[in-house]
Order: sequence, then structure tokens, then C-alpha cells
Amino acid sequence: MSLLVDLARARGGSLRWHDALAALRELPALPDDHDESLGTWFAALCDRVAAVHAEGKALGDLDPHRAEFVVAENTLEDGDGGYVVSAQLVARPADSSPSLFYMSPARFDLSQSDDAAPPTPEDDVYALGVMLYEGLTLQRPFSAIGRATLRTEVRRGVPPDPRTLRRDVPAHLAIVAEHAMARRPRRRHADARELADDVRRALLGVRPRARRPSLWARGWTSLVRHPGRTFLRVLTGAVLLGSIGAAAWMFREAQSAGERVATAQSLAADQERIAEERRLMVERFQAEAESAAERWRTASEESLAAQEDQERALLAAQRAEQTAELARESRERAAWNAYVSTLSAVVTAQEAGDASAARDLLARCPAGLRGWLWDHLSWQLDPATSWSFDFSEGATWAADLGADGIAAWRVGALVVAGLEGGPVAVTLPKELGGALTAARWLPEGVGGEAELVVGDSNGSLHFVRVVDGVTERLATWTGPTSAVRSLAITAASTTGRRVMSGHTDGSLWVWSLDKGTPRHVCRPTGSSPPIERIATDSSGALLAAMTNAGVALWDAETGRAIDVFTAGPIHGAAFAPDGRRIALLVGDAIEIWDALGGDRLAACPLGAPGSALTFVDGGTRMLVGCADGAWRSVTLDPLTIEATIPGHDDEILAVRAVADGRVITVAADGVVRLGSRALSTRCPIELGGPARALDVKADRLVVTSVSGDVNLLDARTGHVIAAQSGQVAAALDNAATTLVCIDRVGLVTLWSARTGERLGEAPLAVGRVEALAVASQGFGPSSGRTLAVGAIAPDGSRSVKVLGVEPTGGVEVLGRFDVAAVPMAELDFADDGALTLRAPGAPPRRWRWTDGAVVEGSAPAADDIAQRLTRDGRRRVELVGGFVTFTDRETDTVLARWASSAPIVDVAVTDADAVVILDENGSLTMRHRYLKDVRPWCEAAAHRATMRSFVEGLAVEGLTRDEALARITDHAALDESHSAAAASLVKSTWRRTP
Repeated sequence: MSLLVDLARARGGSLRWHDALAALRELPALPDDHDESLGTWFAALCDRVAAVHAEGKALGDLDPHRAEFVVAENTLEDGDGGYVVSAQLVARPADSSPSLFYMSPARFDLSQSDDAAPPTPEDDVYALGVMLYEGLTLQRPFSAIGRATLRTEVRRGVPPDPRTLRRDVPAHLAIVAEHAMARRPRRRHADARELADDVRRALLGVRPRARRPSLWARGWTSLVRHPGRTFLRVLTGAVLLGSIGAAAWMFREAQSAGERVATAQSLAADQERIAEERRLMVERFQAEAESAAERWRTASEESLAAQEDQERALLAAQRAEQTAELARESRERAAWNAYVSTLSAVVTAQEAGDASAARDLLARCPAGLRGWLWDHLSWQLDPATSWSFDFSEGATWAADLGADGIAAWRVGALVVAGLEGGPVAVTLPKELGGALTAARWLPEGVGGEAELVVGDSNGSLHFVRVVDGVTERLATWTGPTSAVRSLAITAASTTGRRVMSGHTDGSLWVWSLDKGTPRHVCRPTGSSPPIERIATDSSGALLAAMTNAGVALWDAETGRAIDVFTAGPIHGAAFAPDGRRIALLVGDAIEIWDALGGDRLAACPLGAPGSALTFVDGGTRMLVGCADGAWRSVTLDPLTIEATIPGHDDEILAVRAVADGRVITVAADGVVRLGSRALSTRCPIELGGPARALDVKADRLVVTSVSGDVNLLDARTGHVIAAQSGQVAAALDNAATTLVCIDRVGLVTLWSARTGERLGEAPLAVGRVEALAVASQGFGPSSGRTLAVGAIAPDGSRSVKVLGVEPTGGVEVLGRFDVAAVPMAELDFADDGALTLRAPGAPPRRWRWTDGAVVEGSAPAADDIAQRLTRDGRRRVELVGGFVTFTDRETDTVLARWASSAPIVDVAVTDADAVVILDENGSLTMRHRYLKDVRPWCEAAAHRATMRSFVEGLAVEGLTRDEALARITDHAALDESHSAAAASLVKSTWRRTP
């Protein structure tokens, strides 16, 4: 497949069918693997068309312009690379129309009718057959010029034999192509799925279901294809038979009675001579046969001895390889168990407050095993830099994080600090006309100095430089008389640097930073509330002005109003790096909007009112600071909170990620924290379609999608080991050493779960597979793997077959028993060899796989999607009310709890207490109980009602924020945890005002 892969990669990872044909026609000779790679790509296209047929639809206009193949690079853990090929149907180019060369005979007749019938799957199968014929021979089966002439050729339905155009076309593929192009629809494949299966059978060397025409049909085809040649052959045969008859008649007439007598005498003499020659020949042949038999016996004995020596050497090599593999797996398992024990010891030391011992334990972990959990524990132990701003007049009102450092202020006061140092109070120039109301860092300083733009209460802007805490005023720009409420600065390569100032009268001024003059004013009609915040995109072309009435979008170049996104107070906004999306903090939720279309794309609750946000990782994630003093790490696809990190006791005013991945936050109490890191627990895999199930054994994870894609991952790191498509079921054995997959035609394939290497395959005849389980080596007499396959027979009955499958391809039926006529959700082998069946709405059942007898006692509790147990049975994972809860069963203590943004298909628990969550969008997320949500959970309804009613009463009394917090401290009806929750609610409700 190397040539087609290279062509696809040269075109950006995708290749259309007609481009591939054009490239192949230019080659002097086709590659050796042309038929195999073409069949693989064609089967992927048939699978894509089969998905359309499964929905009860048909295309009717299928041709090479609509077929596109996508090549994705797959990097394995050991460094070896590979490519995964998939197909997709694309829109037809605007300058093209459906080609007549791929239209079935029936569509030819109906295409000119006003009441033409809709296309059928047989029409698509005919088009696919023409495309396969053209891919094999590089010529179309019918190539007449003109619609009428082409219609005549297509209706005859007899294209040239593919092997006359190209001699090395595989016979099976030629038969499949001719069968798909049969003139009558009932003689073709029923749909694209049957055609894909036949192509895969042909590639495996198995005879396809398509059959060659009968002898009479082949004769008629030969007459239609070559009428002149066929007529000449028939005429030649007739002349030859007539000549032989005439010669025989003449010979009989020429014989005379005398000649017959002489001939008889001569014949007798000749017979004696021939008899003597035959006797001598028989004696010579007997001697040669005896000599050859002796040589054969000698060669057979030597070959048998050599074969025995080779088998003994091969057996010894296999035993040595198995011993080495077992030793390697034992070492890996021992190292992994030691690594998990070390991490548990780190958590114990951290909870005991012994940070030095925890760091020593982390340093002992082998570098090859360190994964995301090791990183998280290291980040927790990383000493964070923190300091506080000292304001004698009160707490901080606003802050700005720039490339040079931090600026924090309240009205009339300013403090700056570097990212790694403490705060420095700034002496403001006396020539400033009014009190400081806003400040922003410039994107880049002049001569390496830190520069800011500050706004005052008189509406003026001051361009200042800060050196050792002393402010040097460089320029002053006079604006409106209303006070500056907010500032934003951007640097654009084409339009120059700009400063945007929002004022209390609702006007938005756009200044040229290089000239110090206003470009224009964005002023809404009528009265407008003060502009609290301003956000710009990366190019400076769009402005988002936030007020207590909503957020308005402006064109920064012309000052033209574009749209209003939402009504109500907006506490923060940020443009994505691509400028097409904008994130808004509305109440206690985050919303993603289309910046140009004005539509809301997604929303997600934060658990507390948001106050600051920024995009990171190229726009794939966000950091959101909230009023409860914690910041959230939020993923955008899907919009989900992946971690909540505490750090402050007051509202976060600014948040940003610095170059080394750490997160810097500034809170309203003047505290600055540097050292926390943005967490990412998403595994590097997207199924690209609806998910179906997952299976976790030891340190291996298998994810299966509805479309038949199977991905094998390392559960410790999330790295993809191997991927396979076109499967209906997949499962790991209990030792996590072998992955077993079954495809649509009943072919079972065995893969190494360690290396992703293919071990072998074997055909099964079990019916339509509904559930699959794989036991470890050692169950039953088979030396391979023991499989339990739940299947549905054509009559609708369900049964479980226990099979022994050898890696070399042998299959042995070990047992069979019928089950109830309900869907089988899951099959599983226990360590003692018992087989457990789970069905929706029914308790689990356990059998001995040898005879199907029910095993009494020790039946596990209901273990469906709502509840999963760890292998030791000490902890469980539950889905309750849209949350995933991780609970200790002995103490019934909730260890961790996470919110679910999308419906969950399956959950599982690894040996290292990592929870794997698979949602219906195909997204795979790994969580750990140490990454728990630290926000207090008010589990008791009575306490929650008491807490909320108490806080509402404080609001009715009109108390200040500090008075409300003091009341909570003195309230005896709330315990410690609910007092903390009530205090958090007060902090998020009593928002600060300047």
C-alpha cells in the first residue's frame, strides 16, 4: 500500500479515487502489491457506502469524484510507525455532474423519465463494481462516446473480461467485479456490505460468494464479446468434421480384398516384433524403477532426520522465547506493582505533611513508568511561589497579567511585580490628572523596560514606564470626561498597535498606540451602562465590550456594531486563537459562542461564578478563575471541567499559564500564587463516532466503537498500541496478554496485548456475535485461548459457545448451552474458570463453562454500567444523577466525584485505581481518585436546605459581605464542612464592586 499512501500523504493526507487512477495510469508498470492495496482501499469505501445503506438510503450518483480515502499516521509505543486508511464520501465538485459510465442499466432507462424511481442499493453496487473493474484494469468496462451508444453497450451488460486487459488480475477479484456489474439487479450483491465481504474473502484467497456464470451463459457472453471469432471457430470445426468423414469413406473404398490379406500377414510379423521390443522395455523400466525406489528411500530417511532436527530446534527456540517473554512480563508486572506502591506511599507521606519523603519517593520511580499521575503528584509537591500585595486602603479590585509581570490596583493605588519576585509599590506621577482606575501591560516593552497604559478618573490615558518602582510618564492622551473603567491592548502587524478604553458613559474608544491619537469611538445609541471589561481577538480586528446588560461585538477597524450575544452581567470574555469563537462567563457557567454567527455553541456549569479566563494549548483548553478562589481546567471538545484546583480564599481576578506550564493567579485579597499546573487527563484517542464498550484488564485498555473500530491502549499512559477496524466484538484475556477480535464474517484474530503483534487467526461459525469473553491460558485442554461467544442464531435463539482457539488456526468446541432470549450485555471469565453472563434488567448468572451447570453462591452483585468494582472488590465506581462517584465499599466513603457532560456508555477501573470513562461521543477520559474535586459537597438534604435558607436570610437583611461571613462563623446549626460551603456561597453571591 506504499504507493497509494505516499500519494495521499503528498496531498495532505487524503486522496480521491479519480486522482489515484490518474496517477496509476501514468506508471510504466503497476506495483506488485497493487491488487492487495486496491482491494483494501476499496473494501473501506464499501464499508462507508454500507453505512448509508444501513440507514435505508442509497446514493445513486456514486463515481470516483465522490470517493476519498484518508490516511492517518499511527505512532506505536515502541517507535514503529504505520498508517490507518479510512474512506469517506465527499461532495461532488461544483464543476462536475454524475458520470454516465457508472450508471446501472436500470438507471439509464429511468434517468430520462420525469417520474424516475429513487436509486436503490443495487444501483450503488453496480457503480462500485465499475470502479473496482476500472481499478483492476485501469480501463472502464464501457467507454462508448455518446449517450445513445453508451446506453446500448451498458444494456448489453457484457464488458471485456478483466484478465484479457491485464493478465495478472486475480481470478477471485475479477469474478467479484463481474458479479457486481451483472445486468440484472437480482444477480448482483444485495448491498455494499456483501460486496466488501467478498472483496476481503478474495484478498485472503478464500472463494467469494459470487459465482461464475453457467457454461451456457459463458458461451453467450463469448458470442457477444467476440462474435467474429466465435463464428470462425464454429465454421472451422464443421469443416474439420466433414473432412475427416470424407477421408474415412475414401479409405474404406480403396481397400481391396487382396490388400487386406497382405496387410494381415505383415501385421502379424509386426506384432511379434513389437511384443519383443515391449518385453525388453519392461525389463529396462523395472530396473530403473528399482533404482529410483532405492534413491527415494535414502532421500526420505535423510529428509525425515533433517525435519526432526528442525522441529526440535524450533521447539527449543519457542520454549526459550516463551520463557524470556514470561520473564519479561514478570519483571514488568513487578516493576509496575512497585511503582503503584510507591505512588501510594507518596500520597500517604503527602497527607502526613512529610513533603521531603514524598519527593524522595517520587525520585525513585523509574522514568519509563512515570505517567500522568506521577506528574500530578510532582506538581502538587512543587514549591509554589506566592506573595501578597499590601494595600492599606483595602483589598485588590482588579489585576492584569502581562509578559513582564503583574499589575494590581484599586482606585488610586498601583503595585507591580515580576513573575518570580515579590510586589513593588509604584509611585504614580503627580502630573496624573485623576485617580488611577485601570492599568494594562503593553504586549512588548521598549528597550527591555516594563511599560503600561493607565487610565484615570478624568477619562485620560497615560503611557508610563516602570523602573525600580518609579513611574516615568511618557505621554498623556486626553479622552472623554467620563472615567476610564476598562482597558485592552493589542499588537497587530498590519494595522499597528491599538489601545481600547471603556468608559463609564458606555463609550468605547480605539486609540493608535504608535500615534497617541483616537481612531474612532464605538458609541451605542441611547444611554449605556459602563463598560466593565474589554476583550479582543489575536489580530485586534474584533472587540467585545462587556457591561451589566450583556456583551456587544464591534469591528475595531470601522467602529461598526456587529452583534449582541446575551443579556445580563458578563464577568469575563476571551476570544479563541482562531478568532471564530468567544468564551463568556455568565453567572456560574461558561458559554462558547460563534463570534461571527452569534449562535451559542456550548455551555457548562462551573460550580461557582467565573471571574477570569484565558485560552491555553492552542485553543483546545481554558483556565477559568472563579469567585470561590479555585481555578478550573476546562476542555473545549467537549466542553467539560477536567480538574478543579484550589489556591485562594477570595475571588480570582486574573489567571494565565506561563511558559513552563505553571499557572499564575491573582486574587481579590492581594495574594498571588505561582506554581500550580494545568492538568490534562484526556487520553490521546478520539474514536470519531459513537462508542460502544470498553474492557480493562491489568494495564491494558480496549475501546470499541459502533462502527467496528477497536483501539488497544496502555492504561498507564493512554498511548495507542494497536488499532483494528471492521470488528463486531473484542476482549482481553484475564492476564492482559492477548487481544481477541471477531469480524463480520466470523474470522477471529489473536493479537499480542503487549506489542500489538498479530499472533494468528481462525474462522468461526457461531452466528451473529453479541458478547465475547476470553479466559487466560490454562482453562481447558486448549494450549491457545479459551473463548466464550454469545451469538444469535438465524431463528432468533441465543446460545453461548465455549471454544478453544489455537494461534495456528485450530478451533475446538469445548461446550455449548442455551440462554434466555434476552440481549446479552456482557460475558466474563472469573479466575476460577466460572463464566458470568449479564443481561439488562436481570441478575447475573454463573455457569461452569465445561457443562453449563449453574454455580451456586458467590454470584457477584449487579455489575452493569451503573456500577463497576475493582478487581479486589474493595472499591466501586457508580453513575448517580449524572455524576461518576468513586467509593470505598468497606467504609462507604466517597473518595472522588466528577461531573459528566455527555451520556456515558461504559466505565471501568484499572489496577492503579484509575477510572476510565467512555461517553457516547467517543471521548475517552482517565481520572484518578487523587484528582478529586475539592469543592465541598453538601450531601445531606437537610443541611443543604438549612445552609441555603440561612444564606438567603443574610441577603434579605442587607448585611455586608464581612458581616455575612461573621454570621456564618457564629452559626451553630452548620457543621464545619457546611459552614465552608455557606462561606463559599456568600463569597460568590456578594460580588465586589469598585
